[in-house]
Amino acid sequence: MAQFYLPTRVLHGPDIVKQRAYEFNGLGQKALIVMGSGSAVTSGAYGDVTQALQKERISYVYFNEVEPNPTVDTVRKAFEIGSMNSVDFVIGIGGGSPMDAAKAVAVLLADHSGKTEYLYEKDPNVTHLPLVLVPTTCGSGSEVTGVSVLTVPEKKTKKSIAHKVFAEIAMIDPKYLRSLSKEVLMNTAFDALSHMIESYVNTSATEFSRMCAISGMKKWAACRKLWDGRLFTATDHELTNLSHASVMAGMAIAQTGTGIPHALSYPLTYYLGIPHGKACAYFLAGFMDALNEHVRQQILDFAGFIDIKDFRKCYRYCCGGLEVADKENLIGVLALAAEELSRNPDKCRTAGFPVTMDVLKRIAFYEIQEPTENFYLV
Repeated sequence: MAQFYLPTRVLHGPDIVKQRAYEFNGLGQKALIVMGSGSAVTSGAYGDVTQALQKERISYVYFNEVEPNPTVDTVRKAFEIGSMNSVDFVIGIGGGSPMDAAKAVAVLLADHSGKTEYLYEKDPNVTHLPLVLVPTTCGSGSEVTGVSVLTVPEKKTKKSIAHKVFAEIAMIDPKYLRSLSKEVLMNTAFDALSHMIESYVNTSATEFSRMCAISGMKKWAACRKLWDGRLFTATDHELTNLSHASVMAGMAIAQTGTGIPHALSYPLTYYLGIPHGKACAYFLAGFMDALNEHVRQQILDFAGFIDIKDFRKCYRYCCGGLEVADKENLIGVLALAAEELSRNPDKCRTAGFPVTMDVLKRIAFYEIQEPTENFYLV
């Protein structure tokens, strides 16, 4: 049996927030805007949202302290602002971090207790306040997934909350990408590529989810001039392709979940501060090298690469590889990532090929100690 579930209404296009201001009607009378201190404002998204709310005579308060890889404590602070101001719906603006935080806040505000422990307790009857998500990057796809990933300091890792929280509406305007630095644009774009590759080979993949992954990879491949340095300023068409790819990638992982590269990436982000998309993409070459040759070439063709060598050259140009001063520390973290993932058999099974500790180590160390020959497993 195959199914495709996406309860979020997706609105995509130039000035979509201002043009569809009336969409906020019926969601509530007072909004809590959850965002970071940067891209929501510099992109113009915060201004568009507040103008739309004012036009519809909807009041709002904001919380602008969401950091990269937000912690449970940050979510608690946002909840307190929302609870104190009696908000009845939530708007998340930004990259994956503010949107993931907004999802968790929407759950806590509906629960009314404010106990963050509830975020990690399974509850089939969980509810959340109405939620609107406005992405300003082209990577996380959080606007169309039910996943909220938070940093849990006491466990020294990032972990998804136990609840699926889909936004009622996602408003996507490619113009918001124009304010991004090259580094953020590239890192988030490679996060989207990671989503599509991991979803495409996932053991839970269906024709429906693969349709999204393939479409997204082709949109991503259309930006090749960005990837090889021949285009230094993205055109409106390039930005539209990137935003489409990000949404398609999100739709794909909403059905299948992520896979091995994402699972391996979390220690790199937590211990070494490597940006999320860059950390995920670091493992893609090794992951693809472990795939069946036919499947691997399908992915490379969809994404616009000749071979893995071509991909690695592109990754290093766009994201810079991993420039860590203490190589011994990097080696230790990579070993830890492989060890932790080996204790998660459910995640390992998503790969579609036999995953042993030796395989995980070879994927983890592929970029800094490439095997002498490819290790095709299936």
